[in-house]
Amino acid sequence: MFFKRKDVNLYYEREGHGPEVLLIHGAVADAGYFSKSRDILKRFFTVTTYDRRGNSRSSYEEGAAFDMEEQTDDAVALIEMLDLKDVVVVGHSAGGMIALETLKKVPSRIKHIFVYETPMLMLTKEYDPSIVDWVYHMDGINKAGEHKQVAKEFGLSIGLLDERAPKKSKEEKIKDRNNFGHFINHEFLPFSFYEPDMEFFKINASYITAMAGDRNYGSTYHKAMTEFSRISGCELLSTAGCHNYPYDLPKDFAVTVLGAIECIQ
Repeated sequence: MFFKRKDVNLYYEREGHGPEVLLIHGAVADAGYFSKSRDILKRFFTVTTYDRRGNSRSSYEEGAAFDMEEQTDDAVALIEMLDLKDVVVVGHSAGGMIALETLKKVPSRIKHIFVYETPMLMLTKEYDPSIVDWVYHMDGINKAGEHKQVAKEFGLSIGLLDERAPKKSKEEKIKDRNNFGHFINHEFLPFSFYEPDMEFFKINASYITAMAGDRNYGSTYHKAMTEFSRISGCELLSTAGCHNYPYDLPKDFAVTVLGAIECIQ
């Protein structure tokens, strides 16, 4: 299904029955990233997923913006269009930033936010000032056309790859390549320089659970989640996976979400 909003045509899927869950994917992905875990979750919940603007099936008009404000407004518009109430929002990677911002914009509609390895890089700059240089370095080599090097360095930044992950088809690899091009050209800088409103999240820490993969311990994303949890006071939940846990181990991810939701009932 498609939902027209301003300068984008958002593709979304909605399945299942019961309480509402909204899954928001990160970079280089789309709604299909959650397809196998959604098949489990939909037995217990009404699950909504969507392709974020510019990714896969969600087309955009010339001049469309990809900053955090527009990304968040897409999610809010979808929540309001579907009239979701007491919705649990699960954001993976960069999708976690959007999930957090939805809590600020429509708190009355949100029951809880789960953010998995959200790369809030600016939270780590005090003890790793080189992170800002790395962001500018990545932007520079991308603009210089060194696309293979960009992909390689970005891949290294997310930490270990899980050897248990399923093999991707040729079609999936082509889709990923296209979505990576969109990410590095339109989303990388606004996501990298995202500064969470920590005063707001401190006040609302009971509505947030941070999640990080224990096999990704020491990675920049794991550090970001640890720092976010420490500053905000929200719970930090460890999972038995790497950064791409929802795709690599969908059954495990679904069980993790089920258990976490049960704990907030």
